[in-house]
Amino acid sequence: MKEVKSITQRRQARKQSLFLKQFRKMANVSHSAQAAGVSRQLVYYWRDASPSFAKRMLDAENESRDYWDDFVLKSMCELAREGSRQMQKHIRKEYGEKNLKAIMRGNNLASEGIEA
Repeated sequence: MKEVKSITQRRQARKQSLFLKQFRKMANVSHSAQAAGVSRQLVYYWRDASPSFAKRMLDAENESRDYWDDFVLKSMCELAREGSRQMQKHIRKEYGEKNLKAIMRGNNLASEGIEA
């Protein structure tokens, strides 16, 4: 009986690992659960039953958010430099004229110490 439990635990660990790998990319529980071959309900059960898994899930979500925040900021800067007046107007309004000028010189918001 011990061996069966061990196989089940290894299978669960593998499914959790697959889920977290996908979750790091998109921070979407439904999509990540489907990619790992488990239900959303099972993911929430793991999170609620295991503080360790809950922490790994939160860490993966934060990594995903950091990645996408950086991606959006870089995209905004590129659009502003390419002449998008709408993006320039948005950056000026949200981050100020000084930061817009820095971006137009080729810097990005992160290099100016600005975060989303």
